[in-house]
Amino acid sequence: MSPNTHTLHLFFEDRLRLRLAQLVFRYIAKGNEVEARRWAAQWSSADAGGLWNSDWFNLEVHATATHLVVRLDTGPHEPPPLMPLEHMFGRGLQAAVLETFHSQVREPQRMYFLAGQWVLRAMWLEANPAWAAWTERGGDPAEPAGEQASGDYQVRDPRQPQAIAALREREEAQQRKAQQAAQDLADAIRDLGQSGGPQAVASGFIGIVVLRAACCVRGSRD
Repeated sequence: MSPNTHTLHLFFEDRLRLRLAQLVFRYIAKGNEVEARRWAAQWSSADAGGLWNSDWFNLEVHATATHLVVRLDTGPHEPPPLMPLEHMFGRGLQAAVLETFHSQVREPQRMYFLAGQWVLRAMWLEANPAWAAWTERGGDPAEPAGEQASGDYQVRDPRQPQAIAALREREEAQQRKAQQAAQDLADAIRDLGQSGGPQAVASGFIGIVVLRAACCVRGSRD
């Protein structure tokens, strides 16, 4: 199955922290664990392991005039990459936007983060009007600043600001629950195949597809 692609727009307190984050992610992208950890230690004792999951792939890093853009791919059923955001908010990260392109439904979705919390888009834009010129036009570092956004994405807003740590724990719990449900269904299909024939197996397979699709896409409000 096709992966999900995630784009993180990372806004730091100063250029030094942005530069350190850029170095760490670039060494991670090169597979140079020694240098990644060396520069992470200079970045408020960051842990390279807290910034990257070995199951992720296709890491790209781009520096703009205002912020850092990090792109990566994950499996289609994995939760969004919240772990590095949680780690960076204690190390000079002021604000972030996470855009996820869900491969199965072909739909981009955005989440907005401020001061260690998942917040409403309107709250983020009000706090960061200058940065919105980048994120709301799509965030491509190759494009000139100020270009209008296409608006071709769905915003995932919380009902109220939520700590990113709590959000990550909930997303991971949902993933574990969905994986267990899929495994239980797969076991049931195996048993049906032994007793109920091809028709029962086909019905069970449809159930797995529906369950996995539900795992991939969350509601627009939480």
